Amino acid sequence: MLLTVKKVSNLLGVDTKVLRVLYKLSYLKLLHNQYVDIFQARALLLDEDVRYAAEAIARDFPKLTTDKRRLKTKFAKLLLERRGYVRTSALAKMFGKSYQWANVVARRKLTTVKVGGRLYVRVGDDKWREFVAEMEERRQTEG
Repeated sequence: MLLTVKKVSNLLGVDTKVLRVLYKLSYLKLLHNQYVDIFQARALLLDEDVRYAAEAIARDFPKLTTDKRRLKTKFAKLLLERRGYVRTSALAKMFGKSYQWANVVARRKLTTVKVGGRLYVRVGDDKWREFVAEMEERRQTEG
């Protein structure tokens, strides 16, 4: 069912900017730049991570940028951080090693995702636990 953006935002309890962000990211289709399918919007906003990322972008960018790549990178970054991924720089800081070491270890031993030229590591899965146990074992044998 097609309704205006304002009605859909009132029914779903979100700001109209959130719907515009999802439109800019090509997740929503707008008819005549005014009407949106309420079922499609509701299905998207049921995912808490997607809702959080879209609201954060709408809050951070008062005027939506036309640079679609930048917007998609920001959205993906927020979504990954919300789902338990961290940058490899955080990995380097955790173990007191170099960024190059963190990138090599991430690619070889851990679950990674690359977004916008940056590598993100999944924290909390089985590979991560094995890696932390191995690093702990190394530290005990060295120290």
